[in-house]
Amino acid sequence: RLAMQQQPDVSRKRAKLA
Repeated sequence: RLAMQQQPDVSRKRAKLA
């Protein structure tokens, strides 16, 4: 995955964990 794609991806995973 590209770094730019990873940033938003992490945001989605964090939202699910939050």
